[in-house]
Amino acid sequence: MLARPSVGIILLLCAMSGCVSSEHGLALPDDEKVVFDPALLGDWTYVDPSGGSQATMLRVERLGDEGTKTYTLTWSADGSVAPGQGPQQAKGSLVVIGDSRYLDLASIDKKDGDRHMFFKLKRQNTSLTLQSINPNYLSTHPKSLAHRFDEGGSGRISIQIPVLTATTPELRRFLEAHQADPELWSEELSYKFQRR
Repeated sequence: MLARPSVGIILLLCAMSGCVSSEHGLALPDDEKVVFDPALLGDWTYVDPSGGSQATMLRVERLGDEGTKTYTLTWSADGSVAPGQGPQQAKGSLVVIGDSRYLDLASIDKKDGDRHMFFKLKRQNTSLTLQSINPNYLSTHPKSLAHRFDEGGSGRISIQIPVLTATTPELRRFLEAHQADPELWSEELSYKFQRR
């Protein structure tokens, strides 16, 4: 499911993966844990686990000059991704915590305020998988990580959206301690590399 143009990237990602956003990101200014992996650059096609359409495209580009460690990510429903265009854009940093890498995303246009969403990222050759925090984890482990629930949805549908309120150091400690816990993670979003 993709968002209408008026909906920000964080809400789009919530719709795709289940929703847990965060008031704070994982990356800090001048952070030695932020890395840049040029192998992520290019176009990736979503692999639907049910065998449905694979038209959703993800384009990953470097944001700014050669020395920056920030990415621009653009999602498109019809398989055509125009550089720098579209409402489904985010900027992101790749952060190493413990044995895992996390993609820390924030909206470019601030439609979502300063909210972040992060994914556990795995890349092997031409495959990329992203996993967000499972919103049910916060219900079954309410004291595990500081959070609140915001009212969300549209029209007659109202949902409780978990928002992490833990600070960046608290988030990092939690992820390092619990990164291997399968209950913490939602289902994988899988992508297949297409071209640079």
